[in-house]
Amino acid sequence: MSYRFSFEEDQNVLILVYEGEISPDEEAQVILDTLADPRFKPGAKILVDRTGAHMTMTPEHVRPQIDLIRRNLAKFGEPKVAIVAAADYDFGMVRMFEMTAEDEIPHDLMVFRTVEEACDWLGLDPDSISWP
Repeated sequence: MSYRFSFEEDQNVLILVYEGEISPDEEAQVILDTLADPRFKPGAKILVDRTGAHMTMTPEHVRPQIDLIRRNLAKFGEPKVAIVAAADYDFGMVRMFEMTAEDEIPHDLMVFRTVEEACDWLGLDPDSISWP
């Protein structure tokens, strides 16, 4: 797995792009690394592009991911998160996370099939983003 990220600090936006196969442990580490970055501010808009990646997460991994976010709520604040997942399996796993987390952690999360849809929902112009 590889990933790249950038911050639009003036708009409090994090752009995260995954490539290759993503294990749940690797994704958890990416979350922790991102939260440790001093540019990350609570309540950020987060755009996650998984179109070049494949998740190995299973339903059994959803609960530990939610628990990881719950333990770091102070750092997250109440983010608005758009995840782009073109593959059916990835889309379904993100939807499962979204539905399971709905009543457990404060967030606004949606999964999309295209970057354009995700940017529109976040109120971002995809042409003005500094892609990593």
